[in-house]
Amino acid sequence: MNARIRTGARTLAGLTAACLAMLTPTASRAADVSTSPGKVAVYETRDYWNKQVTVTTIDGQILKAKPKQVLVITADAHTRLSAPNQQALSMYARLNGAYIDADGGFGAHCPQGSNHCAANGQWIVDLDAAEAAAPGTVMGHPLDVEIEVLEGWMNVVENLHLTMAVRMEKKR
Repeated sequence: MNARIRTGARTLAGLTAACLAMLTPTASRAADVSTSPGKVAVYETRDYWNKQVTVTTIDGQILKAKPKQVLVITADAHTRLSAPNQQALSMYARLNGAYIDADGGFGAHCPQGSNHCAANGQWIVDLDAAEAAAPGTVMGHPLDVEIEVLEGWMNVVENLHLTMAVRMEKKR
């Protein structure tokens, strides 16, 4: 097999321009890693720069719900502000559009004088119970999982990093 390597100013200029475009942060530019949709597990990560965090979401899909299984959802949110300020993060999970925990989500109140804040949560959903609560809407259907993150002081974050891991496993 013959391969020809191109060199020269035109190739170098194009490569340089492409690298600079990838490295230049723009407002609310998101970099995503996704394994969705998945058969039994999904992993999502998303980064935002210079974004006001009113409501920000991350989502994924398990292709088909199965009986005698639970859905384990784990999520993390980390913020960094350009200057220290008060922050309050809240995180909520939804399954097929319905909030999982009617009492609320997970939250973190981060101390004033810090420019970092983190919140994490884990939800475990019995899929048989979810099907019994809403017959015909869970078993055999895709499971759309969404995590909502809210920042109560409406700060513009220098960086917001969200991760979500979802797995379907047999009940023990």
